[in-house]
Amino acid sequence: MLESLEALGLDAITETVYRRLLANPNWGVADIADHLHIRESDVRQALDRLADLSLLDWDAATPGHVLVASPDGGLAALLDHFQDDLVKRQRRIAEANAAIASITAMYRDRDRPDGIFELLQTTSSVRTRLAELADRARLERLLLLAGEPMAVAMLESVCSRGAFRHGVATRAVYQAGAQPDPDLMAQAQRLMLEGGQARTAPVVPMTLMVIDREVAFLPHDPHDGGRGLIQVHSTGIAVALVALFDQLWASATCPAEAHPAGLTPVERELLRLLAQGFTDQRAANALALSLRTVRRLMSNLQTQLGARSRFQAGAAAMRRGWV
Repeated sequence: MLESLEALGLDAITETVYRRLLANPNWGVADIADHLHIRESDVRQALDRLADLSLLDWDAATPGHVLVASPDGGLAALLDHFQDDLVKRQRRIAEANAAIASITAMYRDRDRPDGIFELLQTTSSVRTRLAELADRARLERLLLLAGEPMAVAMLESVCSRGAFRHGVATRAVYQAGAQPDPDLMAQAQRLMLEGGQARTAPVVPMTLMVIDREVAFLPHDPHDGGRGLIQVHSTGIAVALVALFDQLWASATCPAEAHPAGLTPVERELLRLLAQGFTDQRAANALALSLRTVRRLMSNLQTQLGARSRFQAGAAAMRRGWV
């Protein structure tokens, strides 16, 4: 065993609790707290963390009893998971750096008269150009749709101009967070009825459309949709934006999937993040929500699951197939 398991996500108290349970698998919360001279709430928090890391689980045959994963199995699997996660994060960082570099270059040079960038300022010019290019696509249309009027206009242009002729694939990821845009959701439903594909994510960082991996549309000002769009004629920039789209598409969920518990997309994503070992604060950052909102959502989930702690909620959600 490692001298310290901090690198695998275990703090000192959690690691000590795990070691004691390995040596004394029949101990309960009170026993551990008494021998370690810590509060029972600290023990329960450590158990939550161990459950998040799949190092223990509730014993279905004996209520209140836990099953501890053996070090050669549980810790080895945890190390493999962290190594895989590190490789994936490094790859995503590299892809994100490439996308950021391309986008930064685009905004730095957007006023150059070289024909690569064109600013569409008026509402009529934006709608006309979006419709024309969406209708002219030969292979695919990819859309990221944050919750603002420009996103609705983009999706409406795709749905309204014979967008599905000639087998052109259309995929969209739209934001369906704590307060989803009803107009955006309605257009997404229309897209799916017409034969396109749509998925939801709790947070979509920006609105964009990429056509045939050659032409892209981006807001001139991400914080002010009224300032128009920038049309980009650059295969290099388009490919970088496609990489960003593919990352979000891979982690997004299908809005047509009816969850047996009736969970919202945000609640499903929160459970998924917590199952991966995210703390409440990290989950709040990932979902672009306040820590108070995440804790309120987690409290509601615990109530639905009849759980008294995150540890119990995680175990119950796993048993019910929510995660």
